[in-house]
Amino acid sequence: MMTAFTSAHASPQPPLEVGRATAADARGITLLVNAYARRGDLLPRSAEAIAAGIDDWVVARIGGQVIACGSLLHYSPT
Repeated sequence: MMTAFTSAHASPQPPLEVGRATAADARGITLLVNAYARRGDLLPRSAEAIAAGIDDWVVARIGGQVIACGSLLHYSPT
């Protein structure tokens, strides 16, 4: 389910949408994740790995463009 947020102020900008990622978001997620990986903030991810686990991601979009993303995975201690 995608949720749209709008400002109380009139704005020509499209609304911010937040929700589950879809296959169409994989490229945008990859670009964001790997930009932060180059800075040393995240581990790099391949487009294939992100696409394979797309159900684990949420995104924020403006005008259909991914501007933020997140994913949490449970890691086993072993």
